[in-house]
Amino acid sequence: MNKEALQLAGLTKEQAAVYEALVAGGAMKVSQIGRKTTINRGLIYYVLGQLLEIGLVEKDETGKVVAFRAVHPLKVKELADKNEERARDAKIALDGILPRLISQFNLVSGMPGVRFFEGI
Repeated sequence: MNKEALQLAGLTKEQAAVYEALVAGGAMKVSQIGRKTTINRGLIYYVLGQLLEIGLVEKDETGKVVAFRAVHPLKVKELADKNEERARDAKIALDGILPRLISQFNLVSGMPGVRFFEGI
């Protein structure tokens, strides 16, 4: 898997590294993830919490020590699709308020929205 592609799907660099390690290595303990990714232990716990929240990682608490495993990679595509939809909705909302924002900006900044030029 490619970390850059995972980042384009909406993951941070650390999230992509942890997810990729779990996909390649199966269920792992935090210490094992740390060895695979060279990310410090505290940050791994934080990143795993984020990945659990967005549904890309599952906790395996059957053993003495908690292990984590990646869910199917198609979930990353679903995440990318959801982010794309959210971005499209944000653009539509921005298009609706942009004229008002521009008008307010021009009033406050004293810059006219139209310029006049003289000469040829």
